[in-house]
Amino acid sequence: MKLCVAQISNKLGDGQGIVISPHFLMTALHGSYDVGAPFTIKFITGEVKHGTLYKQWYEADERDISLIKLNKKQSPFQHWLRVLERPIEINEKIGVLSLMPNLKNKLKFAYQETKIFLIEDTTLCRSQYYAMDGLSGCGAITEVQPDGEVMVVGVHVASHNNTEKPPPVKKVKKSTAADAKSVSASVSSLSGSMHGHSSYCLICIANLVPELMTEIAKDIR
Repeated sequence: MKLCVAQISNKLGDGQGIVISPHFLMTALHGSYDVGAPFTIKFITGEVKHGTLYKQWYEADERDISLIKLNKKQSPFQHWLRVLERPIEINEKIGVLSLMPNLKNKLKFAYQETKIFLIEDTTLCRSQYYAMDGLSGCGAITEVQPDGEVMVVGVHVASHNNTEKPPPVKKVKKSTAADAKSVSASVSSLSGSMHGHSSYCLICIANLVPELMTEIAKDIR
């Protein structure tokens, strides 16, 4: 699996991706790049390849998934994972594959087991795992089967946190003392943020984008 995860970079930014066919790497670019934009693709082994943005499907809060295609003079990917074709289910176990810096700031392969806890009425679903800047586009896969087979569910799009700023503490009129009600409201808000507002991550489900699945199938054939 670790040979299918890559860090991608462009003069405008960095991200990650997962290889899903001999010539395609799947990622999430948030609609920030034009088709044809060049990308450097680097694997944990040190191998480097070059490609360009082939197609992207992006609508805010609806879908965010892209295909980067290897340049013509590049040799095909030797390792890739198939994309899941059946519907994903709520409470289904998945794994998140990524490259993360360790304590010495060296990129290492990371695998996080988690579950899908909500499926949106779009191409997105929600899960919980540790996310950081630069993780966009890393792959989410199905649970590892007894025979070792895994399939790509989709790519990490974003992380969200529902924590809200607590209301300000007010002073009692004509006094330097704090108003008891405002203190109580502020403390309650902070408590709710710490205990009731866990962050969550969004994954774009690949098989809910038919045009993308068609492009992948053509490349595999």
